[in-house]
Amino acid sequence: MAAVGSYLRAAKTLPLNVKSARGTWAASCNYDVGRPALTYQLRGICQVDVEVQGLHQPLHSGNSGPVPDPVQILCAMIADLRKPNGALNVPGLYAKVARPSAKQLARIRKLPLSEAKFKKDSGMLPGVRLWGESQFSLLERMWTRPALTVIALEARPFLGSSNQIIEAARARLSLRTVPGMDAREAGRLIVKKLTTKPPYGVKVTVNVKGTTPWWTTDPEGPAFEAARGALKAGFGKETAMVGSGGTIGFVQPFADLLKGAPCILMGVADPNTQAHSENESLHLGDWVKAMRSTIHLYDALARLPRR
Repeated sequence: MAAVGSYLRAAKTLPLNVKSARGTWAASCNYDVGRPALTYQLRGICQVDVEVQGLHQPLHSGNSGPVPDPVQILCAMIADLRKPNGALNVPGLYAKVARPSAKQLARIRKLPLSEAKFKKDSGMLPGVRLWGESQFSLLERMWTRPALTVIALEARPFLGSSNQIIEAARARLSLRTVPGMDAREAGRLIVKKLTTKPPYGVKVTVNVKGTTPWWTTDPEGPAFEAARGALKAGFGKETAMVGSGGTIGFVQPFADLLKGAPCILMGVADPNTQAHSENESLHLGDWVKAMRSTIHLYDALARLPRR
């Protein structure tokens, strides 16, 4: 992050021309092993913490039956955030979700992807079915639609557990936002949903812990043409134009600082990388190809005419 800060401080002193400036980051994914990609859209994040409390202190579970269980109530509230059709059950959440352009849909539908390969690359167990809004393709669900994940759930660990009704339970929710959405407003809507008429009168505390903006750009123009050419020179294959279900928080601030200059996101991860999981890795052959591509890219960018 020190390098990012230095870049920002230096950029403030430079006279920038939007047509000639550009930013490059090697922090995204190839479409597959051996198939390079440029990322032109990222989802954002809204993180929300929720706590359900029903008792002043733990209570002997012999009182279960009439005494409500905060852990079960929290789980039911989280389950209620999702409709049977896969959409999120938060009133108003979809009001400003942008529809992908015809060009973007064409790019997405051009990319080959089988359900079986997607499930294998994701590490899904045999027999586990996909979920989400089935009227949208897998890539549309992952790149262009909001989605909610429970990234932490806390009540009582197995070690030290006892026959108790636990007094409170907590969860951390991660909402991925998409173009058109205001993450802070999305957080407010989740807070309203969870705190309106709490089940059995339990105390519900909800806090928006932080937001990160989504980012998108039009992947056309000299900089992207140079990047596609560089990746083809390094990999020997045409470049896939992709969105991402993930978030890179500093991309939109950089784009704002550089007054709309194109941001080129290229990287060496792939569907088998297992990012943020055990044994995170990269394909060494693609690592070498990416280095070759980077040399071609900087050479091509240096040759672009300044305006």
